[in-house]
Amino acid sequence: GNSFYGLQLGCVHLIALNPYTESSEASPQHQWLEQELARVDRGVTPHLLLLTHAPWEHSSRVHQIEDERATTRLRYASEPLLKQARIDAIFSGHVHAYERSHPIDGVRHFVAGHGGNGEELYDRWLSSEHSALRAGDHYGWGILRLQPSLASWQARRSHDGEVVDTAQWVPRSRRDTGMPSPSAADGQTGAAGAAAAPSPGEPKDGSSSSTVPIAVVAVVLLGLAAGTVFWRRLRGSLMAAHSEERQGFKTTQASPAVVGSVESQS
Repeated sequence: GNSFYGLQLGCVHLIALNPYTESSEASPQHQWLEQELARVDRGVTPHLLLLTHAPWEHSSRVHQIEDERATTRLRYASEPLLKQARIDAIFSGHVHAYERSHPIDGVRHFVAGHGGNGEELYDRWLSSEHSALRAGDHYGWGILRLQPSLASWQARRSHDGEVVDTAQWVPRSRRDTGMPSPSAADGQTGAAGAAAAPSPGEPKDGSSSSTVPIAVVAVVLLGLAAGTVFWRRLRGSLMAAHSEERQGFKTTQASPAVVGSVESQS
């Protein structure tokens, strides 16, 4: 099949680029990318993601981008187009470790090169202000769940399935245009931390709310016995765009445990 391609799946448009073929502005790959991005309809596919082999941003001591000439050429030629299209995230491998970045110019970078191989994992790192979480001591895999107004990511260890990292974000197309999320459309448009009607089965007491600035919010529960049922509601507001996640959980073992995190940054 083609070594670079686009794919529309539900609410996401995927772009796959190949650093090991010609990527200059005169190349077929670059010309194809211009045409593919021009036909993306963010009203139909609010999520826009890039898949490529080697990462553009990471903090491992190996495979830094200045040592990856093909990847450097691809990034130099294609990044301006992708920035203009306001891509949400870039997923790559190559580095035998896991890493997630904070948004860099609005783009999240995920390195998932720890799926398994005959070589060693990489667990030597450089200092980085952009790295949100990194791990090179285990093999693993990830799950990305996409709804029109929300992306949810989980990274898990292979040997026991333990969740080691979570992240959530609103697609930039929804934040930048002020297009309402489903929760805003049905009238729940209050500021962050505002109360909303409980879901069926959700307790009406024992709850709390708070407002935080644009930040990474982590939820940590302490001292819960196995089998405890609890609810979590996270509501966000950025300009005219709003998002909400409301879920119920049942603990399978005693806490402490990190339940999840939400990133909100333009």
